[in-house]
Formats: sequence, C-alpha cells, structure tokens
Amino acid sequence: MGPLLAGGLIAVAAPLASMITVMALIAAGTVCFVLSAATAAAPASDTPDEEQPHGRPMALPGMRTIVLSFGGVGLVVGVLQVALPFIADHAGSPNAGGVLLALLSAGSAVGGLTYGRIGWRSTPAQRFTVLVTGFTLTVLPLCLTESPVPAGVFAFLVGLCLAPLFITAYLLVNDLVTASRTAPTEANTWVSTANNGGFAAGSAAAGMLLDSQGPALTVTAAFAVAAAIAVMTVLRRRTLVLEAGNLEPAAAEPVDRTTPVEAEE
Repeated sequence: MGPLLAGGLIAVAAPLASMITVMALIAAGTVCFVLSAATAAAPASDTPDEEQPHGRPMALPGMRTIVLSFGGVGLVVGVLQVALPFIADHAGSPNAGGVLLALLSAGSAVGGLTYGRIGWRSTPAQRFTVLVTGFTLTVLPLCLTESPVPAGVFAFLVGLCLAPLFITAYLLVNDLVTASRTAPTEANTWVSTANNGGFAAGSAAAGMLLDSQGPALTVTAAFAVAAAIAVMTVLRRRTLVLEAGNLEPAAAEPVDRTTPVEAEE
C-alpha cells in the first residue's frame, strides 16, 4: 500500500505531502513499537551456561548459503524498485509507477497469506531452494517488456515469491541456530543486513544503468544475478539440511589454562 499511497498523494498534491506523510507514519510506528508491551525489557535468562548460545552463526555453512541468497534477492528487488517507476515514466504515465510497485507488494501479501494457509509436508530447506529458483524464473518475463501493463502483471508474479521466501528463510535460520545453539539475534541480523545491503546496491546500480541501457538490459542484469544465486543455492542445498556436519560452528582454539608448575607435575 505504501507505493500506491505515495503515488496517489503525488498525483493530487505536492511531492512534499508524500514525504511528510511517510515521515508521520514512521514516527507513529516507532512510538507504537516503543510503547508496546511486547518490547518491554525481558528478564535475565536462567538458562544454564552450557545451554547458552555459543559460536558465531556465520560459521554454519547453511547460514552462509542463506545470507548469500538474500543478498542476491535484495539486489534484484532493489533494481525493480527503480526500474518499475522508470518503465511507467517512459511510457508517459509517471503516476503509474506507484501502481507497479503496489502490485509487487500486493503479490508478496497474497503469496505470504497463501503460504501460511498451506500445511506443508516438505522441509523448509526444500521449500527455500524451490522458492529461490521460482523467484528467479518470475523475474525473466520482466526482461522482455517495457510496457507498464505487462510489467505490472509480471511484478505481481515476482511478489508472489517474496513473502514465502522471507518466511522460509527465517524458519530455516531458527532451525539452524536452535540445533547448533548459536546466537539467534545475530543470525537474523545477518539475513536482514544481506537483504538491505543487496537492495541498496541494486537500487544504485539501476540508477546508473537505466538511462544509458534502458529497463530491459537493466532487469536482465538483475536476472543474471538471480540466476547465479539460484544455481548457488541449488548446489549448496545440502548445507541447509539439519545434519551434524552443518551444525558445528568453527570452534576456537582451546586455551591452555594450566600453570607451569601444574604442567611439570
């Protein structure tokens, strides 16, 4: 709804009104978050030391697979966030840019709601691999059009994969850190950082490429990145499985705490 709201405000009022509305919504959301009982300070944990999280999540092969995948997914979405309004603008309908972005978000919402209603029998690792591949395939049609109407349809299809992909990734992260007893907060932060970093890089790259290369080649470059990420995920899919070899973080070298006198004895 955000892009659609912004586009509507720009169409009927000054662009400044859109910015002020966004700032007000962010401020209201921040206040609600801070005052929420769910964000109150948690009591100190009584968990025994041997059950406390240990090791770094990025030492897990599965975590590295997820983080690399999400860096690529974020990059593609960052490209689309710039390319879709560009397509609308060059078709003579700049206000349609918000509609195209709203269709991407709507697809994600529909995909997430549908995903949550299905009683899955497959494992999160299997679903993650399929979703990364499906996300890549849905980007392909956007390489072949520069018209707003088909671009909106294809953007909706891309969105269908987004929320399920995020849900499955965080389920996988939870399974990996729980089984390996590594730090869950750090693990989730790595995934968010990869996605946000990829998004920023994709937006910047699209801004540089669109004027000189056009939307078709720009989105094709993003598709190439998505394809590489999909191949990597398929090749490394075994790292996502909860097996002993995938759950052992790199251990630090043991420290010799014996004194010289004890050593001699």
